[in-house]
Amino acid sequence: MPLCSFVFSQKQGAELTEFIAGAKEKALVRENTDQIMEGYFNNADLVANKLLEINSASYNYNYRKGYIYFMLNRNPKNVISYLSKGTGKTTKNYDVYSKKNKASVDVFYYLGVSYQNIEKIDSAIYYFELFNKKSSKKSSLLESSKLRLIQCGNAKKQIQSPNKDVVVRNLGPVINSQYPEYSSIISLDGSALFFTSKQPWGGDTSVNYVSPEDGQYPDDIYISYLEGNSWTKPKRLSLNTPQNNEATISINIGQRRIYTYSDSTGRGDIYYSDFENNNFSQPKFLEIPGINTEKFWEPSIYFTEDGKTVYFTSDREGGYGGRDIYFCEKQSNGSWSEPKNMGPAINTKYDEDAPFESVDGKTFYYASNNEKSIGGFDIFYAKKGANGSFSEGQPFGYPLNSTGDDIYYTSTIDGYKGYITSSREDSFGEKDIYEIENNYLGIENTRFAVIALKTSDNSKLPADVKVRFLCETCTEKSEIVYPRLRDGIAINSLEPCKEYIIEYLIGAEEKVMKRDTVKTDCDSPRQEIKKEYTIDVPNKKIAGEKDEEKAPVVSDQPMAEYKKSFGYNKNIVTTSEKDFKNVLKEVRSLLTKENTVKIIFEIYASASTVPTKTYETNENLAQLRANNMMKTLLKEFDADSKLLSRINIVIKEAAVNGPSYDNDARDTEKYAPYQYVEIKVIKQ
Repeated sequence: MPLCSFVFSQKQGAELTEFIAGAKEKALVRENTDQIMEGYFNNADLVANKLLEINSASYNYNYRKGYIYFMLNRNPKNVISYLSKGTGKTTKNYDVYSKKNKASVDVFYYLGVSYQNIEKIDSAIYYFELFNKKSSKKSSLLESSKLRLIQCGNAKKQIQSPNKDVVVRNLGPVINSQYPEYSSIISLDGSALFFTSKQPWGGDTSVNYVSPEDGQYPDDIYISYLEGNSWTKPKRLSLNTPQNNEATISINIGQRRIYTYSDSTGRGDIYYSDFENNNFSQPKFLEIPGINTEKFWEPSIYFTEDGKTVYFTSDREGGYGGRDIYFCEKQSNGSWSEPKNMGPAINTKYDEDAPFESVDGKTFYYASNNEKSIGGFDIFYAKKGANGSFSEGQPFGYPLNSTGDDIYYTSTIDGYKGYITSSREDSFGEKDIYEIENNYLGIENTRFAVIALKTSDNSKLPADVKVRFLCETCTEKSEIVYPRLRDGIAINSLEPCKEYIIEYLIGAEEKVMKRDTVKTDCDSPRQEIKKEYTIDVPNKKIAGEKDEEKAPVVSDQPMAEYKKSFGYNKNIVTTSEKDFKNVLKEVRSLLTKENTVKIIFEIYASASTVPTKTYETNENLAQLRANNMMKTLLKEFDADSKLLSRINIVIKEAAVNGPSYDNDARDTEKYAPYQYVEIKVIKQ
């Protein structure tokens, strides 16, 4: 209205129904106001209905009904039908407890927003200007009205020149319903859609948990799969409960962890649920220091594909406006940095929310209701520069954005298809999920691997199966990707013009079942590398493949050894050294003479404790030394496939060794013994 005091009405359910039936008009007005003040708009609506029975022509009561519908996010046309009947007599000194036949001048503001939401921009401008003229200069709505006038000016321009390279499509009645559907998350390959819905559970399961605030059922998380060109009937995830709110906000790349929002603690915090024993576990409180707070609201979170950065939203003190977007970076020891505000390029004095980043890390997406919007929240984007900073955020424009709220943008791996939450003319409920097709948001020079793994007996894929990508010249030297347990698909983005070793691992000991060497294109606009394998789970091997990790049956004593020492940060391995040449010559000679002999190269790599900025962590440096040795060995025997088929290369250790660092990096004698890579040759 807006109302600004606090009272505590106790009337709920049957008691409220009984009160409404017998109360006099003055008492009904007081109860209606008290319910509104408490935010119990659904209850307030029941009282407003009774008031309109008493006097259907009342400017006061029609205003109350329209205001309640506005706060309940009902269809704007229904809001307008009531508010319009409240404009006959208005006052800027509105008595919220009075039954006098006058409405608040705020009616003009709410009419302006309602017309803006349905793209009636001229009508919206008229009512915002009328509100600005008639309202008190101290009105809490005045700043918002002025902002929305600016947004209406933006809308008029953009609606006249829509972006014809965008197609916005309602996902239809399989996904959307008469209830709110929102906060969708699409999997990288576009095959799975997670989202939140306020649908009832059926029967009487959730009927007792209807909110007196908005009349809606609690939030639940659903998933639907794309089969051909159609979405399957959504399934409610096992982590949901009929009485609590569980809402989707993010998933990890392997869909084994889902991040959820709950208002059961603080003012609203972030939780997570892991996929265990074929079900998602009950959500656990996210313990990353500095993200969740007791006093403030944290509604959104997003982890980048590489897991090194987390973005989240909070309305904590010290920001630029209402809700701001913050980020934390993972440190070399695995901990997270203190949260940092993303700064004025992204955050404004208004609200920012729903962060998301493209898989190549070059484009940052979010929602904002600032002065560049055409109405409420719009989807914005910002480009990341070479120094890691972001350009000033820009809106996508019409029709990707509408004159109502548009929020929660996520996209597939190539960027050409995205999904948002919006309320539009063709919406089925209060909020719907929409698909965005475009020909200009694609990620340039995309390279990604799609690994399809299944079991030989068609059983569930073991949770300890994973895929490791090794690349000595890449930004990420070593990446672990977990396949989705529902279908065995593992997806990873790759860098162009690089050579990768792909390892397929199983078990706690990370047994290598197979290795592939692949090269990504340098110039083509898009490349998809596909690999499909069947796993013999009992024997921990790829079906039809020889066991690359079979234990030596003759002797586990090395027939030959070679150790390469490094200087600080050095890691390149070549075959130019005489001792290394002799070892390789001996191995080649043995394999040539004895056709049944097999060879295992065991690799042991080490880095000292002297810090490295170049490779971020000493663990990364040790792993890089091991990877380079593996690549050198593979290259040595790559030309002779018969010999290579009898060779198994195993990284046994890549670790940090030696005495603790004591700010004495120049003491080379102290640290040099721990800078090496070593191979041991085992004859089978």
